[in-house]
Amino acid sequence: MDIMNGYAICSVDWDKVVRILSALLTPAIGFLTAFIAWQQYRTNSNQFRLVLLARRVTVLNATREFIAKAIGQGNVHTADLHKFLQETRESDFLFGSDITQYLKQLYDNGVNLHTRRATQNPPNAAAHATAIAQAQSGFSGQDAEAIKKFGKYMAFKRRAA
Repeated sequence: MDIMNGYAICSVDWDKVVRILSALLTPAIGFLTAFIAWQQYRTNSNQFRLVLLARRVTVLNATREFIAKAIGQGNVHTADLHKFLQETRESDFLFGSDITQYLKQLYDNGVNLHTRRATQNPPNAAAHATAIAQAQSGFSGQDAEAIKKFGKYMAFKRRAA
């Protein structure tokens, strides 16, 4: 340090400063690149989960609509059964086996109800009416059950690693 006219003057070795700063620049660029890559990964992951959620909601809505028709009309028609199959066909890829089995159970209940309703002039009318009532009861409370079963697949939160 030099003293000139009462002021302290620092002499800085600028070559040394430039070498240090340029040595720090490479790790800083590497860190910034890694940070941007991590942010892109998170964005892509969230985007994938959002698309998956939308497809799952479609299956849930189709299930609830099918249940509502079975309860509201007291019957499901062949067109309703076909529509249900069409709108839930991706469930094997979107959900676990529990949902796939549940959807199959609902479909089988719908086929049973449709078959019972379609039977004309049964030999024992009282037994037939009881069978229809039992087939209809297969849909009782299923809307809440569907929400409960699908709920664990609908959360848009990050899974624990």
